Amino acid sequence: MVIVMAQETQLRADFIRLDPKIDRVATELRQQIHEEKLLPQPPPENEKTLPDQ
Repeated sequence: MVIVMAQETQLRADFIRLDPKIDRVATELRQQIHEEKLLPQPPPENEKTLPDQ
């Protein structure tokens, strides 16, 4: 989890250099993601356990 957060921080720093508006949009998206994480939801298709073959 720490690695993911570090990568996110680096990407955010890159976005800020590109355009400050992108950082604002990224912040809004991050807030939406955190809100969605609070809701119980089924795992995405690619995370469901596949039957052994």
